[in-house]
Amino acid sequence: MSETIEVKLFELRDKGTFIPLMCVKVPGGRRMTGYDRECWLVRRAGWVESGGVYVMHMTSTQRCHYDAFEWGDRTFFNAHQFIEKNWNELPNGALIDVRHILGETDSPCETEM
Repeated sequence: MSETIEVKLFELRDKGTFIPLMCVKVPGGRRMTGYDRECWLVRRAGWVESGGVYVMHMTSTQRCHYDAFEWGDRTFFNAHQFIEKNWNELPNGALIDVRHILGETDSPCETEM
């Protein structure tokens, strides 16, 4: 199956937290279709077999990681793993509620929108 780079925005929520995220799914370089130079750059970056998801904090902190373990906190770690696991089912703009993911609440919180 061939893939291309995808971008989605998410509303990340946790205890007293609202964080806008931009996430980029990068497929493994061998599975990519489209622009040859783009495929080459992905492979040169080491993403030959498996891809991953970059998660970016869209506020002034400008934090970005492709490895969930690099975040070092419960909110981003759990959200990152959830986004990677459920990428295909999550629509652009989805609300990601860490409290709900961890079973602390029965349903996701309401969006601020």
